[in-house]
Amino acid sequence: MYSLTKKTADLSDPQEATCSDHGKPLELFCETCDTVIFVTCQVRNHKHHEYDLITDSYTKQCQKLRECLSPVEGKKEALKKVLSALAEREGEIRERGEGVLEEIHEMVEEIIAVLRQSERKTD
Repeated sequence: MYSLTKKTADLSDPQEATCSDHGKPLELFCETCDTVIFVTCQVRNHKHHEYDLITDSYTKQCQKLRECLSPVEGKKEALKKVLSALAEREGEIRERGEGVLEEIHEMVEEIIAVLRQSERKTD
């Protein structure tokens, strides 16, 4: 029996995964135990468990992952659009803020000019 928790990186070639009890290639995936097993181990230790060929189980798991990722991909695209709109809005706000700041500076300059004129008249 070979646990899936053992990293495949620990094997020089994942195709070499063999049963620790029998030394034979692992061919089945026990869905009950979440473990890859040798056929003889299925009869002995996994008799009433749900199991499938490793290749078939792999295909099923890939399909499940694709089904889970599909709605996420849709949300990802929607979020990209929202982020783009927010970035555009941020640019507009910054631009408007710069315009308002410029208007304030112009008003301050006008007020200073008026005060100076008023000061000259009183002298």
